[in-house]
Parts: sequence; structure tokens; C-alpha cells
Amino acid sequence: MYCGRELPLITRDGIPPSPRIANTRRSVGPLVNLRVFGFPFPMDAQEQWCVDHNIGLEEDDTYLDRVRMCWKHLPRALPPDCRRTATIDLPHRGYSACIVVATNKTPEDLKRVEDIEMIRKVQAIIGATEPPAWYYPERI
Repeated sequence: MYCGRELPLITRDGIPPSPRIANTRRSVGPLVNLRVFGFPFPMDAQEQWCVDHNIGLEEDDTYLDRVRMCWKHLPRALPPDCRRTATIDLPHRGYSACIVVATNKTPEDLKRVEDIEMIRKVQAIIGATEPPAWYYPERI
């Protein structure tokens, strides 16, 4: 999922369709669960991000030290609108962090899905080789 190879170019055609705006009140319309649109960012990718950025490479730094340092340094590298994270459950892989680009919480937030340049920027920053997708968050 994450590595030093060339990143595939994300296009609008590669972005899955957006869900409707989240709604938790049946009196307003059909129930629609909150979803997040983003890139899974598992612990091995977090550690690799630190290695790629020469963070936490001291002799006594461990894998978990680098994962912790990733969350200290990564937000400064991300665009301001993409500094949210969620916990998602990936099929056959378990729980993972997710760098959130958009949600279906508001029309304004949902519109971020159309910002292909921002999506590509986040992809390049974290080194994701798979396109972002919609996920049901376990926690935001």
C-alpha cells in the first residue's frame, strides 16, 4: 500500500461516488450514516513516513517511537483542511488510522471530494499508492 515507488495519478474518474449528507434524524429524511473520505494510514506506513523523512532514526528509537513521532510531525506537512484523522476498520487488515480529506457531514465538507489537487497533495505527502475511499469511521 505504501512504498517508495511512483504514485499512480488520481483522477476524478477514480474517485468513488459520494454518499448523501449524513442525517441521524428520521424526521428530516432517510437515515444516512457519517462517512469519511480518505487514505488509510496504518502503523507500518506511519513508521515508513518517519524513515522517509529522517525522523526517529536515533539508535534507541523504536518502531513505536517513530509511529508516535509521525503524529507529531505529519500534521504540519498536511494541508490545513486535511489534518483530521479517523479510525477505520479495513477488511482483512483490522483497524487503521485514516487521513480524512472529506466527510458527508456538511455540503461544504462533502465538496472537498472534488478538490483533486488537494487529494493528490495528501497522497504524495503520505506516499499512498491506492486511491482514497469512503469509510464508516469507528472514531473521528
